[in-house]
Amino acid sequence: MSVAGAPGAIGPEALAERLAAFPRAGLGTFPTPLERWDRLAGQLGLGDRLLAKREDLSGLAFGGNKVRQLDLLLGDALAQGADTIVHGGALQSNYCRMLAAACARLGLDCQLVLSRAYGQPDDQGNVLLDLLAGATVHTIDGPLGADHEAVKARLAERLRERGRRPYLITYPRSETLGTVAFVEAALETLAQCDDPAGPTGGRRPELLVTAAVGSAQAGYLLGSRALGWELRVRGIAPLGAEYPVAETIAAAAGAAAELLGLPRALVARADVDNSAAHVGGGYAVPTPEGLAAIRRVARAEGVFLDPVYTGKAMAALIADAEAGALAREHERVLFLHTGGNVALFAYAPQLLDDLRAADGALLRPL
Repeated sequence: MSVAGAPGAIGPEALAERLAAFPRAGLGTFPTPLERWDRLAGQLGLGDRLLAKREDLSGLAFGGNKVRQLDLLLGDALAQGADTIVHGGALQSNYCRMLAAACARLGLDCQLVLSRAYGQPDDQGNVLLDLLAGATVHTIDGPLGADHEAVKARLAERLRERGRRPYLITYPRSETLGTVAFVEAALETLAQCDDPAGPTGGRRPELLVTAAVGSAQAGYLLGSRALGWELRVRGIAPLGAEYPVAETIAAAAGAAAELLGLPRALVARADVDNSAAHVGGGYAVPTPEGLAAIRRVARAEGVFLDPVYTGKAMAALIADAEAGALAREHERVLFLHTGGNVALFAYAPQLLDDLRAADGALLRPL
């Protein structure tokens, strides 16, 4: 783990100067809030040691962590003269919802390739917002992965043949710039934690827990090491062995380090702590523990998580706390709320079943 003065640590001023060199699209409202979640912490036996970084309040299209990434990615696209953005995801993709809104704000055409493979509805939630924002939505039946990326690439090529200037959001560029964005998030978070008048009283968290398949975990890993911040970053994967999560995170951190003039060795594959233990039935399939975590956070802190990403990540944090794994008095825990709560509406049947199991009758006539 990095410590101040360790090889590769450059400090906040130097890191901020390097980050300032990247073109931006001017999206988002930053810094996002850092909060104490004392009611939930009390229930979990964590005293005053639980904090939340509210990326769900990032200021664009109901918020979420992808706003940071899009600020850099669309800044890159605009610098290249693009007039059309091509991307995709699952039918209820949070990323695509924010992209559609960002393109509308910037006057860019948005072309989305969305997968129907995950049993998600097509008439509400994120896809409804995609359409409201003016995105052109194409659908495929196959899952996310190499074939889906190939469809996106073919669409971009067809658009290019028609005289458009498409910018394709795909690996590895998207993951690399997304990681740079979360290096900046680490810098922002550390400044908030070091503020003696802030919610931490000037004390730095030692553990960060986040839903992660790529850039958020990679960026906090790389950023904390560049800043000499002793931070363990624990990622909770929303999907299983079908995707090489740990390898992707390590590769993204290395590529972002090169862009920032940092040693690739700051983050090695062995540094990536990412668990698939809370995936359950698969990607986009809610788990009982995740649904219970959504309900618990809503009732303790008035904050809404989602069933695909943050609910499962919070379920992991709760399980660790209840097992005594977070019992060290000096360990402050930071939960990264990456957003996604618009997807709650697409999972209403599962959420209502959980509520009935917990509460019995939901609507009580007088």
